[in-house]
Amino acid sequence: QLNVDWNVIGNDGAKAFAEALKVNGTLTQLNISWNKIGGDGAKAFAEALKVNATLTQLNVDWNDIGGYGAKVFAEALKVNGTLTQLNVDWNVIGNDGAKAFAEALKVNGTLTQLN
Repeated sequence: QLNVDWNVIGNDGAKAFAEALKVNGTLTQLNISWNKIGGDGAKAFAEALKVNATLTQLNVDWNDIGGYGAKVFAEALKVNGTLTQLNVDWNVIGNDGAKAFAEALKVNGTLTQLN
């Protein structure tokens, strides 16, 4: 379990953590809330989720990912087979983000909690 909330890692920090997640085979929980990762940081994490096979819980609340971030996470959920909990609270994902998550939920077979 890794908790790096409230550290303002931004896009660059998010990209570094995402690259690590692509090859990490042990981490199961990651909390990166309140870090201002934005849409680009969300995209980096979404790409990591497509290949990571161990992470089960990811908290990205309060990161200003917006609708774009929601869409890229939703695309990742379509192929990720391990994540059971995703928290995107307080990110203003809008209608398009909500629709993207709804579509992803039609095909994702592991997610049990989406906030």
